[in-house]
Amino acid sequence: MWRRNPPPALRVSPALRSAVSRRCIRSLPSGRPLGSAARDHLLPWDYSAFLDGHLAITNPSEQPIWLPETEFMLSRSKLRHLIGIMVGASLYPGPLTAQTIPSPYTFLETRQEAGLFGGVMSPGTGRFGYGPGQGPAWGVRYGINVSGPFGLEAVVTHSPTQRDIIDPGRVEGDMVVGDMPAKVLMIDGRLRFSLTGDRTWHGLSPFVLAGGGVAFDMSKDNSDEEILLSDDRFEFSTTFVGLLGTGVRWFPSERILVRGDLSLSIWRLKTPRGFRDPERAFAGVGEREWVSGPSFSLGVGYRF
Repeated sequence: MWRRNPPPALRVSPALRSAVSRRCIRSLPSGRPLGSAARDHLLPWDYSAFLDGHLAITNPSEQPIWLPETEFMLSRSKLRHLIGIMVGASLYPGPLTAQTIPSPYTFLETRQEAGLFGGVMSPGTGRFGYGPGQGPAWGVRYGINVSGPFGLEAVVTHSPTQRDIIDPGRVEGDMVVGDMPAKVLMIDGRLRFSLTGDRTWHGLSPFVLAGGGVAFDMSKDNSDEEILLSDDRFEFSTTFVGLLGTGVRWFPSERILVRGDLSLSIWRLKTPRGFRDPERAFAGVGEREWVSGPSFSLGVGYRF
């Protein structure tokens, strides 16, 4: 921008005028390059010092003309700023680190997990007590996170236990005549809901779950029941299993987890025909009976 009434121009030495003529005059205020003819025309003019960020050029016969700050001036200004920053950094030897606020939450970067578990299963044995009883249980588990806090699991559980041999011909309360092995196998699928979503709180991830599947007895040896009439023998056939549970997962590292489960298993027992014989006077006996019982397990897993 042209200035009509600038402050008085200051006279400078011939050496400064020569330097200004060679290095400072690069363009006119409009931004157009300064041609050689125009530059030669300006050379006889007198140059002043830099006043108020502009260069004053005076001609003996005309008023002073003020040009904007030149490239040369900008380069020197930038150099001074750079030197100042370097000196300031050298005076402070300590590292410049950003302040961070630690969070108790950690996101789970992996989606799948597989593991082993062991525990105790205590299923209901029914009104007469011929169902499989309490025993150890172990198995394998595979899980995958599907969306946010939701995950799917497939579980196979084996429980080698015992069941009582019941003779309905005896007085109720004194019908146990022996026991026999039972090898219960449970296969189920579960929907897991994590209370902390797809992250942990201080390494912990509590959850609730629900599912269903099938259970059956893999033991085929029923010779211990030959003392009973054929209609009085109980058979643990394939049955539906419902599951409700809760638990917590602990992640000591990104890949390894420790898990505890407490669940309730619900299934049905088929009543032998001998127990429904009217002559035996058992009141309220149906063809099937719903039973339930808790189970607890502790296991380890690997995330991938």
